[in-house]
Amino acid sequence: MSTSTRFNARERGFLLRQRGIGEGMLAGIEALGIASLEQLATVGADALCERMQRVHGWDVWGNRRRALRAAIDLARASGTCKAHGPGSCPDPASGTPGPRLSGFAQAAA
Repeated sequence: MSTSTRFNARERGFLLRQRGIGEGMLAGIEALGIASLEQLATVGADALCERMQRVHGWDVWGNRRRALRAAIDLARASGTCKAHGPGSCPDPASGTPGPRLSGFAQAAA
């Protein structure tokens, strides 16, 4: 896996400190091309978990939704989501535009 498809050390450490998120979960997320908290926040926990369940048939992803939501919310509140500080990550629920993930929207459909 190339460096560009992995979370950087800071974001990886942040995610791994969250309850319910481990290396296996991060590997699955990275396999979809998501490599930053900003991308994760843009896609959202619901869409990501639904995609992983369809692709892999892993019911466990349905259980990981809460952990991902909590990590995204904490990253937004703490400013960990992006170097620019709190409020910098897009919130799909608010309609705030964010970066598009190549292939994710098509693959999720």
